[in-house]
Amino acid sequence: NSVTNSTTANFEPSLDYCVVKIPRWDLSKFLRVSTKIGSSMKSVGEVMAIGRNFEEAFQKALRMVDENCVGFDHTELETPTDKRIFVLAAALRAGYSIERLYELTKIDRWFLHKMKNITDHAVLLESYRGEQGTMPPTVLKRAKQLGFSDKQVALAVLSTELAVRKMRRDLKILPVVKQIDTVAAEWPAQTNYLYLTYNGSEHDLAFREPHVMVIGSGVYRIGSSVEFDWCAVGCIQELRKLGFKTIMVNYNPETVSTDYDMCDRLYFDEISFEVVMDIYELENPEGVILSMGGQLPNNIAMALHRQQCRILGTSPEAIDSAENRFKFSRLLDSIGISQPLWKELSDMEVGPVTGTGWPGVALRAPPEHVENAGVHSGDATLVTPPQDITPKTLERIKAIVHAIGQELQVTGPFNLQLIAKDDQLKVIECNVRVSRSFPFVSKTLGVDLVALASQVIMGEDVEPVGLMTGTGVVGVKVSGGCGAGLGSRAGQPLSTLFLQVPQFSFSRLAGADVVLGVEMTSTGEVACFGENRCEAYLKAMLSTGFKIPKKNILLTIGSYKNKSELLPTVRTLENLGYNLYASLGTADFYTEHGIKVKAVDWHFEEADGSEAGSRETQRSILDYLAENHFEMVINLSMRNSGGRRLSSFVTKGYRTRRLAVDYSVPLIIDIKCTKLFVEALGQIGAAPPLKMHVDCMTSQKLIRLPGLIDVHVHLREPGGTHKEDFASGTAAALAGGITMVCAMPNTSPAITDATSFALAQKLAEAGARCDYALFLGASSENTGTLAPLAGAAAGLKMYLNDTFSSLRMDDVSLWMEHLEQWPQHLPVVAHAERQTVAAVLMVAQLYQRPVHICHVARREEILLIKAAKQKGIPVTCEVAPHHLFLSQDDLGRLGEGRASVRPALGTRRDVEALWENMDTIDCFATDHAPHTLEEKQGQEPPPGYPGLETMLPLLLTAVSEGRLSVEDIVQRLYENPRKIFGLPAQEDTYVEVDLEHEWIIPSSMAFSKARWTPFEGMKVKGTVRRVVLRGEVAYIDGQVLVAPGYGQDVKKWPSGAVVPPHVAPAKDSAK
Repeated sequence: NSVTNSTTANFEPSLDYCVVKIPRWDLSKFLRVSTKIGSSMKSVGEVMAIGRNFEEAFQKALRMVDENCVGFDHTELETPTDKRIFVLAAALRAGYSIERLYELTKIDRWFLHKMKNITDHAVLLESYRGEQGTMPPTVLKRAKQLGFSDKQVALAVLSTELAVRKMRRDLKILPVVKQIDTVAAEWPAQTNYLYLTYNGSEHDLAFREPHVMVIGSGVYRIGSSVEFDWCAVGCIQELRKLGFKTIMVNYNPETVSTDYDMCDRLYFDEISFEVVMDIYELENPEGVILSMGGQLPNNIAMALHRQQCRILGTSPEAIDSAENRFKFSRLLDSIGISQPLWKELSDMEVGPVTGTGWPGVALRAPPEHVENAGVHSGDATLVTPPQDITPKTLERIKAIVHAIGQELQVTGPFNLQLIAKDDQLKVIECNVRVSRSFPFVSKTLGVDLVALASQVIMGEDVEPVGLMTGTGVVGVKVSGGCGAGLGSRAGQPLSTLFLQVPQFSFSRLAGADVVLGVEMTSTGEVACFGENRCEAYLKAMLSTGFKIPKKNILLTIGSYKNKSELLPTVRTLENLGYNLYASLGTADFYTEHGIKVKAVDWHFEEADGSEAGSRETQRSILDYLAENHFEMVINLSMRNSGGRRLSSFVTKGYRTRRLAVDYSVPLIIDIKCTKLFVEALGQIGAAPPLKMHVDCMTSQKLIRLPGLIDVHVHLREPGGTHKEDFASGTAAALAGGITMVCAMPNTSPAITDATSFALAQKLAEAGARCDYALFLGASSENTGTLAPLAGAAAGLKMYLNDTFSSLRMDDVSLWMEHLEQWPQHLPVVAHAERQTVAAVLMVAQLYQRPVHICHVARREEILLIKAAKQKGIPVTCEVAPHHLFLSQDDLGRLGEGRASVRPALGTRRDVEALWENMDTIDCFATDHAPHTLEEKQGQEPPPGYPGLETMLPLLLTAVSEGRLSVEDIVQRLYENPRKIFGLPAQEDTYVEVDLEHEWIIPSSMAFSKARWTPFEGMKVKGTVRRVVLRGEVAYIDGQVLVAPGYGQDVKKWPSGAVVPPHVAPAKDSAK
């Protein structure tokens, strides 16, 4: 049980608390929407309040849903819909009886009685208006026990929140902290579900250690959703990495930040001045971070500051200077930065600011908006890196960001919105907090901006990331004050584009007009990657559920300007073979310009009788939509996108948009998006191809590789099972991401004839956990006897130099006999060093057959093989990790015995030559040759290193350093081994590796019996997380899950699964 950390999870909780969950609707954001609630979900978020009675939790929840609500009050008397709860308050105040309300609402009488308790006490509080000094303490205490906030009490008695707070504190009416007990007090609970209540007498915990307090994002709503929770969680995680104990205040049960194990203390309570200040005074934290939870925490910054609350990061005065429209306007004027004309409108004033003349591209850099200015940034399609912004404009953006950041003395995150036209810029607004695009930007650029901002807020020294330099992605929405900019994604080619598209829920909102403007209406978003803007956009649209049209498209384009601008786009649709339909005016325009368009009338019921009569036989837009004849509708209204507040007149455009949504017809309503979508259709077609290097990535850099193949391992069975056996060696292979091994024949007895081969096959069948193939060994006695066994073997191994074996052959005539007798189509591998490489290549040429050179270690060897390949000689080769990552410089560290290996470690020059000629190397292979530490430190240390568990982490480290690519690894540990040795594909087999995990290689690895490694102490980056072998999870996070005997001899598989062996040409090995 992770709650107690000591017992099993079989306890019932102590139910000494009450929880109320209330949804949040944002229906007021939509034009003409039906506010009725029913079986179709319309809410965009929810809250969870905890108290010790229903009234307390209920009133908390109402305030959580909307920070402008003070509690169960009668402020809104509307039709019973999403505001129904407030109608109940008004009805109770108006004297409706419980029975009458029950008859009307069918709400259980228990709840109605509880609500009446609240309204009755509100009436009692109002009796002390102007005379709060005479109010008995018991009345105030009862109000707090019923969930009344200080502000709510103040409104009732005509006072102020601070005056009520002072009176309450003077009377010692203070909340206590209670902990939800999920194990019925039978064991000490370690849970973090804490809440404040006035229905208790003592705290459930002590306040001894200093913490850092982070305020969360509150209820999900249109404009504030999971993006801010991602930021709050990232901040908490970074604080814990820095060694700080953490407090989270949030009340949204949908969030990660309210998981009980995310922080040291979780207060599941309101985000209001009163509650945050109460927690602050109890905990006395080192400070409070407001900038990670969106706008809600920022709203209480000044109120907290006035009470001497320690705010970490940018000062509350600077926050106020940025968010107060008048102050920010003066600030921009004082530093010479341009802003659009603006005007503050009261509730009674209606009308736009005229004369700006700026219909330009809006950008929340680094993402650039596709739509024109006027569409809310949360509803906009974002592209990064920006595609249409000039270098001159980008430089100016950089200067503006720096100037504003300096003036506000920003310490932590902030974001700007600007509009651009003809290389001129105007600043729209500045928010001194994270923004919705922080996760998008962080993930696309591979730089965690929230972690950087958290470090800066806590006073850590942070190196400039350099994201605003060079030729990479450029933008301005960065962690201000920390020297971070925005640039190319780590490990990502600069040609990769990242695109974010909003997700709307109009289909659930009956009657809502499908228009975009300055009010945000989207309820989600997707992000997709591509090698160009069109590819990324098409993927993103498909990800939202958008269906690509196949045949019929309807066009209803409002203004002459839009019709003209879309002329090339409509012509492209015609060239792509679509049947185009259009409303009468639109059809006339495009027909005049030579485009074949079929005119269809609106034919809604408002048409007069004469027109209707003359068109009875014609099919209308309504008819076609009802029959799902149209597969896409492009509807551009007469008005600008920003002019959302339409009259009550129901337009034909509105009817068309609404019917398209109701009949699930894909709809585009923005001219820029229309142009981009059609461009993408023309370039990409209906189905963008899956590209592993672009599409398959995660924020944790977890990637999937095919099952890797090691063509050179020594498993020591039979005869040396104290060093290794099939069970231990193949366990080590799986832990290293290897799903198939080719085992060498220098065992005891050596595998040189039918009897020894059968013994090795039997032992492998019983012990191997991963798949395998077995080599046969060439000797001076078996030149004419191996051919019948050849088809069942991985290949023929010839030992031509000194090594840990009795199979060495110095006589060149024996080489010739084996090459002549061994079947021509099956592989031959040679242990050959220095001049012997040249000798065996010459002999192989005589018999016109390919040869594979094992563990190349010297400069002269790799250059000889490179030259042979250039001459067309069929030779392939492998290199072991210890010859790439160790050299003679390591001899002193290893000691003479442990350093012994064949071929011996090379000079630094040899190692450099191998790296410089990586294109010549066909395979990586461990030459896993385990001996016990006692043997290596003895009088006659045998040569050889264990390597199965360390090869892949070492190679992944080289990837992180830019010396290799992931494709290099796949080519040399999967593609080329299969080609060279004719090995079959392993179905449903793959390896998942974490590219980011950094660790230090220990003195011994987990599975090999060798119990030592020459790579001890080396820092590596990359680790194997999971291995799936033929559909079974064979290894996961340090555990081998398959039993000995699960592995199979791949040479016994049906021949259809085998790739015919051939030499991998040098060009295949190119990086």
